[in-house]
Amino acid sequence: MPGTFDEAIARHGPRLYALCRRLCGKEWEAQDLYQETWLRAWRCRQKYDPARPFEAWLCRICVNLFRDTLRRRAVLQFFPFVPESPDAPPLPAPSDDRDEYAALHAAVRELPTPQRLAVTLYYFCDKDIRQTALLLGVPEGTVKSRLAKARATLKRRLETDG
Repeated sequence: MPGTFDEAIARHGPRLYALCRRLCGKEWEAQDLYQETWLRAWRCRQKYDPARPFEAWLCRICVNLFRDTLRRRAVLQFFPFVPESPDAPPLPAPSDDRDEYAALHAAVRELPTPQRLAVTLYYFCDKDIRQTALLLGVPEGTVKSRLAKARATLKRRLETDG
């Protein structure tokens, strides 16, 4: 880990939080994911390989935690005694409160999780195909396929809405 942990938080915190907001549908979920990511990074700091980029390692932790959360939700939906979380207003589109991209962000949130993760990392977090594949733990061809399917789905949805 480059520098102290406080320096890492100061340097990488804003971009990590932006990733969390884009992955999660609700503000409180993004905050939880952000905190859990830093906690996991702290606990696993001995496993960090300084020869590799710290931000990529941190993003991989974040994406894996998000996937774990989705898996838990899928399991919990089969247990009727677990109360559902109250419906909160949707997270505002990360476009500085402008409505011009609201439809796009809403359509992205409706994509299947594998496609949404690929779109979020590639388009909103400025990762290239290789970096996105590494973060998701899939081959580059899979990322390209997911992006192509997502673009086609988004085009259809946005054309019918517009």
